[in-house]
Amino acid sequence: MRDLTSFASMKLKAALFVVIGVFSGILVVLGNDFAAWKKALLLAMCVWAFCRAYYFAFYVIEKYVDPSFKFSGLGSAVKYLMGRKASTPEEAVSTRQFEETSLPRPPTLPVSWWLLWLFMVTLASAIPTFHLRENVSELIEPLRYPWGLLPSVFLAFRWFGEISWYILAAYVVAGLIAWKKPAWGRLAILLVLVLHMVFATLHTVYSSKLVILAIKEEVLRRELNDKSDKTNRPTKK
Repeated sequence: MRDLTSFASMKLKAALFVVIGVFSGILVVLGNDFAAWKKALLLAMCVWAFCRAYYFAFYVIEKYVDPSFKFSGLGSAVKYLMGRKASTPEEAVSTRQFEETSLPRPPTLPVSWWLLWLFMVTLASAIPTFHLRENVSELIEPLRYPWGLLPSVFLAFRWFGEISWYILAAYVVAGLIAWKKPAWGRLAILLVLVLHMVFATLHTVYSSKLVILAIKEEVLRRELNDKSDKTNRPTKK
């Protein structure tokens, strides 16, 4: 893949690194029930993403965007990115001459598709975050049968929480494919989107089933309590 020449594309790439670093860092902090290898993988991803973002701040801007920029901390990089003005006519001519003499630029995925990808990643994180925050795996442990097995209805609900992490990982893989191979990016994102919609529908239906079971159990309990109250109520002579 050829080097990027668009400053907007460079900023988008740096922003994606920051998102990956923040999200993986949150998972490291909140993932108390994660296996050790999962935490190590998330920590490595967090460090790698923030290192790439820092590399953009102290090197890429000065060497590839604006040689007049001198890095003096992350604050200076953020201030530069927020306040950078449009290129002067001389810079525009220089950039145009560079683009005309350079090799043809490869196709890139439109920004709208990257925004869709970020939005779907946010949605896909809802289910695993819920299972993680409510600690579903530990919550259903007391419901085991005396012989050690979990009721299938609760075991399947825990499986949904575990599978939801793979949906999130699939979005990350689709994003990497779109970054490396833009021609395949749309297909990869659409395939994961369809998979996500199917999974979300199944999870919603199954969650509704659990709610209905809880309602039926509560109705039955109240009926039994009413019968018990009528039985224990003293009769008038």
